[in-house]
Amino acid sequence: MPTLTHYPRITCLLTLFSLIVLSACAPVGPNFTSPDAPSSESFLDPSSSSNDKTDIALKEGETIAEAWWEMFQSEPLNALIRQGLNNNPTITAANARIVQLQESYHAQVGSVTYPSVDASLNANRQKISGAAFGTGSRMYSVYNGSISASYQIDLFGGSSRYLEALQADIDQAQYQRQAARMTLVSNIIAAVIAEATLNEQIDTLDKMVRDSQAQLHLIEQQANFGAKTQVAVLTQRQQLAQMEAQRPPLQKQLQQTRHLLAILVGELPEKSSLPQFKLDSLHLPTTLPVTLPSAFVHQRADILAAEARLQKASAMVGVATANIYPQIRLTSSFGIEASSLANPFNAPSIWGLGAGLLQPIFHGDSLNAERRAAIATFDEARAQYQQVVLQSFLEVADTLQALQSDEQSWQLQTRAELAAFDALTLIEHQVKVGAANYLELLVARQQWQQARLTRIQADSARYADAALLMFTLGGGWWNGDPDQQPNATDQNSETEQ
Repeated sequence: MPTLTHYPRITCLLTLFSLIVLSACAPVGPNFTSPDAPSSESFLDPSSSSNDKTDIALKEGETIAEAWWEMFQSEPLNALIRQGLNNNPTITAANARIVQLQESYHAQVGSVTYPSVDASLNANRQKISGAAFGTGSRMYSVYNGSISASYQIDLFGGSSRYLEALQADIDQAQYQRQAARMTLVSNIIAAVIAEATLNEQIDTLDKMVRDSQAQLHLIEQQANFGAKTQVAVLTQRQQLAQMEAQRPPLQKQLQQTRHLLAILVGELPEKSSLPQFKLDSLHLPTTLPVTLPSAFVHQRADILAAEARLQKASAMVGVATANIYPQIRLTSSFGIEASSLANPFNAPSIWGLGAGLLQPIFHGDSLNAERRAAIATFDEARAQYQQVVLQSFLEVADTLQALQSDEQSWQLQTRAELAAFDALTLIEHQVKVGAANYLELLVARQQWQQARLTRIQADSARYADAALLMFTLGGGWWNGDPDQQPNATDQNSETEQ
């Protein structure tokens, strides 16, 4: 059996291929670097900040925990979030999208980085008529086998830029998945807070209705004895009807909120077994971390996704630029052909070597137009990135302002509730000593419940603001996966045009 030394040309070919694979050419086009972080030191204008003392302190520069929702200290809420992250179809689809892009990337790595080698085996049985030669027909067999190889030299880095674009697609999908996870968590918390608020409002409203019904009963009795006019009776009935009419819309909102919550955690509304929530089952933290603006853009997932989209656009400029320059492709083949399988290696060999150079000369300016289009796409992606950053800063600033304003509103509403409760306590004492009647007590109790209803709404806003602040700051997802640490290096992004 012959050895490889019998085929010196094949040895030279393999050596040539090895040198090509090991060689590297500097790719054309821009080298992408992350955009600079905004130079802002704060999310809010210092002149807009209030000096009023609030119960929630903001700690600037502190990191956000991965499971930041645990700050509400509610295990039922934590369980719902875990269930949602495991079962929500949006997250499942995002996971599948990442796998799809990763496998596509691996397929392209093999096709553009390494030579392609193919082997073929063929067997043919043929019959030749001998009439033209005055002989009989002849049948014979032909067996052939061959190995062919080809390689596209990445002389100007078009293939490497293409792989860079595919990797940017993967990065973007991973950041989009993180953004979807944080959005899901935020929506679950918002639904839980809304449900807790509606439960509190309905309970309070039911107490107010009962007190109003008792007031109507007393006024009707007094009217029977001439102590109240029929106008007072009708007025009280009207107030009672208006109060009772508030319950159906609240009940509808409650059921719709529970339906939404069931869908968020991957359940059907009619088959869900969700826990009941009230505001007193949630804990409002006294301190909230606030990321520094310089680190914010390297932590929020939608900003990082926009940056990955920008990197892909930058890489595609390199691909379009490389297409203008020459392309070199090497090919080779080696095969044998025999009429018998008894000793195929003694059969004659067929081999070939080839090299091709393709230099675009005239394409109607299409290649240059494609490069200009790629540069315009990069400019568009850069503007979109800047818009995402600006929108993100706006969301954080608005949330911080809302947190501050809603905290002050809650303090005022709490004072009003305490004042109404003190008035109720005083009238209760007066009723005991005969200085006030039961009707006055019912009115005072109703006023207290009304103040409590307003305070519940203010309390709900504080819970919602705390959750929204963690969401707008990006959450702490990067603290959970060491392989997905955001890049905190401030760099410039430039495109060669």
